[in-house]
Amino acid sequence: MALLGLLAFFQITFIPGYIFLNILKPQKGNKLQTIVYSFSLSLLINYFLIYFFTLINCYRPCVIYTILIVEIIYLIYFIMKRRIHFYVTFNTNALESNLFFTTAVLITAVFFYFFISNINAVFNNWDPAFSWNRWAIDWYLNEIPSLTNLYPQLIPSNWSLTYMMMQTHHIQLFAKSVMPLFAIFTLFLFLNLYLKKENITYLSALIIYIVVLLNYALAFIKTGYVDIAVSFFSLLTLYAILNTKEDNTNIKDVILIVLFSSAAALTKQIGWYIFIISIGWIIWSLIKNRKKTTKTNILLAVSMLILIVLMTSSWYIVKIIEINKGLDFSNLLFLTHDIYNGVAFIERFILGSGSLQGGTWFFALLVLFTAISFFNKKSRWVSITITFPLVLLWGFFFSYDRRNLIPSIPFIAYSCAFGISFIYDKFLKRRVKDIRSIKDLHPSRLSLISFIILNAVIAAVGFTIILNKNIQNSLIIWTSNIKGKPVGQFWNAQLIDLVLIIVLASIFMAIFYICLILKKKLPYKNFYVKLSGKQILAAFLVIMMSASIILYFYTDRLTSQQIEKQKLLGSPAINNLLYRYKDGHEIDGKIITDYYWVTVLPGFEDKNSKIFKENSNFVILSNSDSIPLVNPLDLIDDASHLLISDMYYNSKYSQQIQDKLTSGDLTLIFHKLGYHFLKINK
Repeated sequence: MALLGLLAFFQITFIPGYIFLNILKPQKGNKLQTIVYSFSLSLLINYFLIYFFTLINCYRPCVIYTILIVEIIYLIYFIMKRRIHFYVTFNTNALESNLFFTTAVLITAVFFYFFISNINAVFNNWDPAFSWNRWAIDWYLNEIPSLTNLYPQLIPSNWSLTYMMMQTHHIQLFAKSVMPLFAIFTLFLFLNLYLKKENITYLSALIIYIVVLLNYALAFIKTGYVDIAVSFFSLLTLYAILNTKEDNTNIKDVILIVLFSSAAALTKQIGWYIFIISIGWIIWSLIKNRKKTTKTNILLAVSMLILIVLMTSSWYIVKIIEINKGLDFSNLLFLTHDIYNGVAFIERFILGSGSLQGGTWFFALLVLFTAISFFNKKSRWVSITITFPLVLLWGFFFSYDRRNLIPSIPFIAYSCAFGISFIYDKFLKRRVKDIRSIKDLHPSRLSLISFIILNAVIAAVGFTIILNKNIQNSLIIWTSNIKGKPVGQFWNAQLIDLVLIIVLASIFMAIFYICLILKKKLPYKNFYVKLSGKQILAAFLVIMMSASIILYFYTDRLTSQQIEKQKLLGSPAINNLLYRYKDGHEIDGKIITDYYWVTVLPGFEDKNSKIFKENSNFVILSNSDSIPLVNPLDLIDDASHLLISDMYYNSKYSQQIQDKLTSGDLTLIFHKLGYHFLKINK
């Protein structure tokens, strides 16, 4: 079963996208571009397939297995017939030929920590557990998700693929393992832009992106929130645009651009802005190059554009119709207007920027460099049409949560880098040695040893923090006193991740500097590896066979571990008491509750495996006192238990609850951490 999950992971991240690229045959790119394109196209293709099969009630394991078998047969045929070769060349002289690029590569490699540390994890954050994964379970059950608040479904539908192939939604690790790849592949895009354009500004953008991402969005890299995913697809759209020839509109480029922007729109609503920008750019490009483009190609491009627009908008059209019929609802008006209680747009922007890590001044600096990039011809259109509008949209409408700024972070990094580049070229270039000469920098042995010692000290301090709980607690207390109320919680949850990233970066850099010192002592200067398609296929089969043997003996243990981790969601102490009671007593009716985590716990799903709002085992109360409370005692007709917080237990209904406890109509089973579990006696 777990082996099928591994196959589903490859289906989500590589196989269909790679096949599509080989059929489309776009302009050749390097291996890095092929990996990123295959990843993004696989997610989009899977979404359209799952959506179609669910509409015709055919989203079932046998259908997915058949598709996967056909894909594997095609890949084997393709590899054997085309005689694919994979080349790896490494020259040790390259270690010091471009220190800035090598440093960027090492930092990118450190980000794989997020992928490795996410293995065997479960969805344990609010939105991923109660929304995105709930919708994934709906897809897995061969149903179009309901109560989606107009949120698109590209990510949940792909998660469902792992559940469908394994025939269980309790193993979540393969679905969750996809999420860190979006941040990693965003770094790949910046690296590849540098390799293609040979402009060091793109490496600066990568560094700025990492700093801003770790500062504003560290908590969301691997948790299951889709904001980094939509930012990846958005930057990928820009990447594809930058890779096109200005004097020629290639139909294959048009297809890729509109597909990538479609993926952004199908990941989260803000992606529609990028989708519209991409359509505008394509129309502008077709008009600009109309004399060099045949009528057939223009007609084909327009036809493909219309088709993809219809396919992308179909989900939204269906949901808007359902909302108008009262079958679903949208919280867009509440999130963009009502939540602010009449606060003016400018004040929203100021309050939102002040709540960010680093405060208003750091954010203001980013905005300043973005504004300066308007004067740089290479970034002007991006800054004016994408970066600034996205920042303003966040500030005016979505600044109630810093997470909503994430889709603009790659573009902020892009514009800031070009803003800094403009300042350098305009005011500093004559006074300072050209920064591009860093490629020719050959540091002395003493400076390299100094760098090694510095990184070793940083790594040692990091390990000390990781191993010493007292130091961790002191850091959490200290950061909690920094201005900005989210900071304390932020560091409390992410301290170890941040420290490990710094430690790994220090270790990698130390190894890099050691290699520079030892370079002349190496017995060889370079090595060359060439693998044929048959060798690649044989290696893949060996890896899969080894994995299948390991997973065959490990599946039961893996399933048990995943379920046990899900049992700890919310409050482990409350969950433990609930499971102990459930093991010894029959729960023969609904549970009225405002403790939402119980609705997603294994064993508390309804007979159809539904969770949260769709879980028929529960009557769900509001967990916020911002709206009038409902008397839980008015809902007990079909219920057997109450699991309510102090907000209800000690509310205006408290006397009624106490009277029923006294009369024996209710029995208090336990109270823990502000929650009360009561049995309804009938």
